[in-house]
Amino acid sequence: MTVRIGLIGAGGIGRAHVERIQNELAGGEVVAVADVNPDAAGYAESIAPATSPPGRN
Repeated sequence: MTVRIGLIGAGGIGRAHVERIQNELAGGEVVAVADVNPDAAGYAESIAPATSPPGRN
C-alpha cells in the first residue's frame, strides 16, 4: 500500500521530511510540494520526481 503525501513548505525541515519519506518510509511517496520559494520546491522535485508536472521531469 502506498501512502501519497503532499508537503506544504520545502525549506530546511520540509527538505528533511521529503528525503526521509522518499528514502526511509516504506510505502510513502511525496506527490505534491508547495513552497513560495521556487528553488526550495525545485529541490523537492529533484528528489521526489512524482511531484514534477508532466513534461518537466
